[in-house]
Amino acid sequence: MLPVIISLFLIPVLSGCLLLVLPWKMSRLLVIFSAILISAASVYLFIRQDVPVEVLVPGYIDKVVAGADILLLIFFGWIAFRMKSTITAVLSLVQLGVLSYLLQEKAENHGMQLSIDMLSVFMFLLINVVSGIILVYAGRYINEEPCTVKRKKYFLAIMFGFISVMNLLVCANDLEYFYLFFELTTLASFLLIRFRQHKDAESNALTALWMNQVGGLAILAAIFLIIHNGYGYPGFNHLLAHANSPGILAPVALLCVAALVKGAQMPFSNWLLGAMVAPTPVSALLHSSTMVKIAPFIILRLSPVLHDSPVAMVLSAFTGFVFVAAAISALAQDNFKRILAYSTISLLALMIMMAAIGSQTAIMASLILVLFHGISKSMLFLNAGILEKVFHMKHASEMDKLGETGPFTSFVITIGFMSLLLPPFGAFIGKWMSIESLGTFSGKG
Repeated sequence: MLPVIISLFLIPVLSGCLLLVLPWKMSRLLVIFSAILISAASVYLFIRQDVPVEVLVPGYIDKVVAGADILLLIFFGWIAFRMKSTITAVLSLVQLGVLSYLLQEKAENHGMQLSIDMLSVFMFLLINVVSGIILVYAGRYINEEPCTVKRKKYFLAIMFGFISVMNLLVCANDLEYFYLFFELTTLASFLLIRFRQHKDAESNALTALWMNQVGGLAILAAIFLIIHNGYGYPGFNHLLAHANSPGILAPVALLCVAALVKGAQMPFSNWLLGAMVAPTPVSALLHSSTMVKIAPFIILRLSPVLHDSPVAMVLSAFTGFVFVAAAISALAQDNFKRILAYSTISLLALMIMMAAIGSQTAIMASLILVLFHGISKSMLFLNAGILEKVFHMKHASEMDKLGETGPFTSFVITIGFMSLLLPPFGAFIGKWMSIESLGTFSGKG
């Protein structure tokens, strides 16, 4: 079991490194082979369900993680200096100061750094199967991008690295490790959004960087409260064990803030909307299976603590508002990718709301929405790339004759939207269960 789990971390990293050194002609074959391997591994783990698996890593790994945290924040500071972003610089310096203090205060002898349970295995399935499809598509898409072969290899290598980090993030128990992986996804998204290097790409990548750093700062603040309130080891398992302790909701609320940022909930939605300037595989990767799904994952992980708490009430009310507001905003858009982006923000709000409510039906609704939203949105975003590359269409108003010029593409897009709205598709079932959960929740209120 453990070797298969480790392969989900190592295969993407090794594939990314090989891409940088092998001839470009071999890249497509390598991408397909790697995508099949990680997809098969995640399906195997899901079928086996041989969990939980807890991993206590050697002490020197703690030092490596601490060093990586510091280097990453220094790199963010360098980006801020180079791109003249005051807010990014301030956030980097504040995080560096808080992190340095926490590293001195954190006890050396603590609990499990990595913990793999059914939620982790479920996320493995989503991340690797959907991302595997996106990677295969990206190999063809990037081949037509007007850039050097070196840049094309770099693009695919960053995508592979992103997937490896996501696999690590969903099994991180230690919040310091979780913080590192959280910020590494921020770095990867910055690099991918900035890939085309024009003015809008650089500006939107910088927005994604500083907004997601707000989430990173919230995680550090949560670790600070856990240590100084006497709850001991800052880990998810340890946090859940103190669910009834006074004051535990303060660090939990801060972790929820980090989730809202990563899930692009208002007022942090601009980073996700700005990601539309990146190549289409980036939009698919950020919106469907990886980046934004950190948000419901965090809330699902904390659900036993949140259930029937004041934080859950506030979170449910807030995400309920975002769910409606983002859905209305989607109706006002003409750009096809922005329609999909606002739809993603809306459905993420619903996933978070269900996870916060925390009843059995609500959690099941959240999980169903997480999975089937990932499948449907990846399908729609990949076809958005086909619309741009093949049919030179970016706006819904230009698609009047798509049924004649591209009947198959039109059919797939229709199926994609139907899968989010109508029975018997999974997203509809998730929404139906959400309505039932809200009725029960309101009745208790």
